[in-house]
Amino acid sequence: MEQLLLTFSLVVLFYLLIPGIGAFNVRARWRQFRRDLLRSSGYRIAEYEQFREASARPDGAELGDFRFFGALEAIQGDDAIWLKRGNVTVAVDMSEVRVCVLNPDREEGGRHLWVENPTLHYPDLTPLVTPWSRMGSLPEGTRFFVGGRLEVQRGLPTFRRGNGGRLVVVIYEGEDESLLARCVWSGRQRNEYWNPYTPASLLAGAFSLLILSYLFLRSPLLRLPVLFSLTLSTVPIMPLLPPGVVLFFLYRFWWRRGRYFRAQRDLVRLPLRYFGEEAIPGTAALPDGARYRCTLVSPEELREQEGSGTRIREVPGFRTASYHETYYLFGAEEDRQPTAKVVRPADPMAEHVAYREHPAELAGLCDRQARRLEQRAIAAFAVGMLLNAYTVFLVLSNLVR
Repeated sequence: MEQLLLTFSLVVLFYLLIPGIGAFNVRARWRQFRRDLLRSSGYRIAEYEQFREASARPDGAELGDFRFFGALEAIQGDDAIWLKRGNVTVAVDMSEVRVCVLNPDREEGGRHLWVENPTLHYPDLTPLVTPWSRMGSLPEGTRFFVGGRLEVQRGLPTFRRGNGGRLVVVIYEGEDESLLARCVWSGRQRNEYWNPYTPASLLAGAFSLLILSYLFLRSPLLRLPVLFSLTLSTVPIMPLLPPGVVLFFLYRFWWRRGRYFRAQRDLVRLPLRYFGEEAIPGTAALPDGARYRCTLVSPEELREQEGSGTRIREVPGFRTASYHETYYLFGAEEDRQPTAKVVRPADPMAEHVAYREHPAELAGLCDRQARRLEQRAIAAFAVGMLLNAYTVFLVLSNLVR
């Protein structure tokens, strides 16, 4: 009994506990990245007036929370870069900053994914997140997005971490208007269980169980513990063994679909961050002071929007109770009149999009579907592992006498 307890303790430690802690850390880190980016989208864009204000303020003075889209102009030392957009140049203190490198907005052949089919592909290309100190050389003109606290340093506006605040830095290609949606869509782990802790933990677990099996072999009375420890030492390769390998591929399919619907859920909710989920139709203020409006329009009115860049967003195959012939249209008011036309916002992070269902209901449906698919995936994986473990146990029982 003690031998079996020791075996299962090693299994729980190396196969479940350590990878599980890594899984929760990875998911929490990506969730925090998306939250920080969404929070940054509510900051004002740094303009030339911040230059004038910085020149009149002492070093260390805080100008507030801002964001900036710019191209790399220069790198100064190890931890400072200069970004420029138009006639505005800002410095960024990159010390202790983690940089997100977003995957290119292109497929082979040069097609723009977010222009043609924004959500018809899976969110498989996870962005690279790395400390700035590990970044290699970058060419002049590399595009950056920065969001965070702006301070005065040497009379110039400078983005810096500090006072518990975070600095969001994204390197990207493509249009500014697609940056937020692409980060929300792809900013998640492909499989949380497979994280930086997992490979070493699985190897350590398998090696520990093999050593344990060798020690148990010294006693003829410990044949059952030997079989259990040898069987469980094959866990790192067990999913790929027959007959459970079919369920392993089914698990991968369902988990991938679950991740797709989680990404859809987050994408659908994007315009709601200005209103709250129940406050639409209605109006809200954008960071630049413009009025952001959600209004119900007919298909004919929506067709009049053609050419203005309105994107109709749907989740393929989904229909909610709010599905009808009118659309929830989000955009900026052309002027401040209640009957004003809804147009593309000047703010690149405010979406000009239309939904046929209430976005909150559609997001809730995506969330429930994602949970169902993930539950199916876990069940398929567990059943497949049990089948394979039983098969391996039978094989070993004929070999170990």
